[in-house]
Amino acid sequence: MNTLQTQKDEDFIERSRDTILSLGYDFIVFKSRAKKSLTTLKKHITSFHL
Repeated sequence: MNTLQTQKDEDFIERSRDTILSLGYDFIVFKSRAKKSLTTLKKHITSFHL
């Protein structure tokens, strides 16, 4: 019984770790896209004012 619980715990930890890693990756991708959009927006605003 104890080994079954340990296996369940390990599976849960593994799934949690995968979820956290995938969320972290999505966040990094989102951040880099947001940064690019912001840079593009700044260029448009600057060229508009000139």
